[in-house]
Amino acid sequence: MGDHGAYEPDGDGPRCAWCAASPGVWVHRLDPDRSRHRVYGKEHIWAQELALCERCEELFLAGADEALVAAHERTWQRTAQDVDEGVRAPLAALRRADLGDPVHRSRWLPPGAAELIAQGFAPAEELTGSPTVPQAWPAAHRRTLPDTRPDRLTDPYVLLRSPWPGTPVRDVLTLLWQWLEPQHYPDGDAGAWERDRIHTYLSQAGPPPSP
Repeated sequence: MGDHGAYEPDGDGPRCAWCAASPGVWVHRLDPDRSRHRVYGKEHIWAQELALCERCEELFLAGADEALVAAHERTWQRTAQDVDEGVRAPLAALRRADLGDPVHRSRWLPPGAAELIAQGFAPAEELTGSPTVPQAWPAAHRRTLPDTRPDRLTDPYVLLRSPWPGTPVRDVLTLLWQWLEPQHYPDGDAGAWERDRIHTYLSQAGPPPSP
């Protein structure tokens, strides 16, 4: 199952989850069940939270969906059908799932998170909707902080960075899902199997060559 999230962080923080052109500063909380959608028959889910840049936030709040479609990071390289499947369907799911009341990143991050983001980490909740991925991420590239947000006090705040220098963390996740999706999942609870497979894949010295 694929995910949508943010680009590799830089000194300004993770990039906008929609256009990837500017830092994402407005954090939206999403209902994971309502964010599920299909792209060419495959199920996708938005991350638990995502951050939009100032421009995309203005367009989102204004309901300017066609302007958002035009601003999407990959619209220019897609056919009309690809835009419907890969841009409009995720946008419709984003609108369904949005819980409202976006929060500026400066008021959203727990203490210590901004420093880690500046070092190349990104909030796991903005990268993937899967709880298994942060659990299986190599420890050397994972950081955990106490979550100080009122509705999250029982959960740790996890940040991840790419295990492969030069490969943005979002690209790592894309490669991971492309590798994992065709595999035959065991019957029953596949959580332990999936964690083991993810950890093994991400513990390699670099991204494997394309088949």
